Amino acid sequence: MSNNSKQQHTTKAGIQHMVVLFFLSIIVFSALFFVVVPRTMEGFVVMLFSPSADAQAKELDWVHFADNTHASTKRGLNIPEGTEIKREYINEEYLLDFSNKERRVYKEGSTSEYEHGYAKGRWEWYSKAPLLGEHAIILEPLIAFAAVSFIISLALAFVLTAFLPSNIGLMSANFENTIDDIRVKLRLQTGFDDTVIDLLVMPDDILITKEVSEVRRAFRLVWDRTLTEDMSTSFQSMRFDDVFNEDINFVYFRNSLLYNRIKEFFSDFVLVEIQDLKYALLWQRNHLHFLKGFRLFMAHHFCEKYQNMVTGLAYGGAALLIVSIGIRGIKFIPPTKPSLMVFAISVEFTMLSR
Repeated sequence: MSNNSKQQHTTKAGIQHMVVLFFLSIIVFSALFFVVVPRTMEGFVVMLFSPSADAQAKELDWVHFADNTHASTKRGLNIPEGTEIKREYINEEYLLDFSNKERRVYKEGSTSEYEHGYAKGRWEWYSKAPLLGEHAIILEPLIAFAAVSFIISLALAFVLTAFLPSNIGLMSANFENTIDDIRVKLRLQTGFDDTVIDLLVMPDDILITKEVSEVRRAFRLVWDRTLTEDMSTSFQSMRFDDVFNEDINFVYFRNSLLYNRIKEFFSDFVLVEIQDLKYALLWQRNHLHFLKGFRLFMAHHFCEKYQNMVTGLAYGGAALLIVSIGIRGIKFIPPTKPSLMVFAISVEFTMLSR
């Protein structure tokens, strides 16, 4: 039995895997929800609804106030960037506020002395522009983006654990277990022992360094075992010794000739398992090859085991979107507060993207 086979083991997900995943999720969620989403939405809305260059040149000034707030001001005030917004500065024609601060029309305890000139809650984003209609749009990020940020954060945290050692990284442990499972499946599907399986899935750069006698013995077994009854092709009727000689390249022989015979004798699926396992071993050697391990895990474990669940989540997201559109249609969701609609659309997008 080869060294690789002797090292096979099952890494069960333990408390340490969950703790690492939890903290990674919190870190990624915090960065995504409190930094990436607000800045992305701010840039998107400002790009679409800020006053045109002609309007700025003729009628008003466009100022970037403190706390991610943008507003049009009366011409000639020359307010420096980063100033705290006040009622006397703005003309309320254009007002885009993506801060997490509460805004009040009047100063606290007064009904006549202005403070900000407009009202919004602490966890609300305020957008007012001629293209948005007569009334301001209030978006609540806790409703609109918290769920999708959590889903994306969890997915990214899972990805990050694939770069960690398998004793603390949940995806690393899953990749390792999938590698071992596919080895066992190939052994059962083909009837070859561990030594032969190892040579069939061995990365090219390692295979080329193997002893000729070891490779010849294993490849001869595969060649003879995959002989079919159809002898009409010269390829099938050729003897192993006619093809495999001292000067032949091991990698070329396996990847071109031997893989083709395996495909014809067993099935396309068996060959795909062999090739995907070969690439996954590159991840096992260097975790930076994330996609190679991810491909094996998704194709030969996740999709086979959780396909119905993923489909159900997609249908559930579609149902939520349909219900939200229906509620909006009967005016229970006002057009000036579209947070629930954004929530439904973003959740459906994340479900379908899986």
